[in-house]
Amino acid sequence: MVILAIGVEPNSDLAKSIRIHLGTFGGILTDQHQTTSIGSLYAAGDCCEVKNLVNNRWMYAPLATYAARQGWVAGENASGGNATFKGAIRAIAVKAFGLEIASAGLSFKKRKSQD
Repeated sequence: MVILAIGVEPNSDLAKSIRIHLGTFGGILTDQHQTTSIGSLYAAGDCCEVKNLVNNRWMYAPLATYAARQGWVAGENASGGNATFKGAIRAIAVKAFGLEIASAGLSFKKRKSQD
């Protein structure tokens, strides 16, 4: 078996064309209410960067769990609500052929590179 984890990039060309603020990974930056830099526009999902709650920095993590929460928050707020998505700790788990692999937070190497 061969697994290629080559990564993905956010498709934020439309946001860029209307001058919505993008982060260092090319994803849309939003506040805790999923509001973009254009206050009446909301964004959620794989086109957005996510605040890492461990180091308080932006990360690009196109995961369904984050996208679903962001989508709920954006929809709630677009209809007049006051929901928040504060960020994530980057917890990932995979199971293949009876082997389970999981990761949460920052690796030692990643943490040392930010000191």
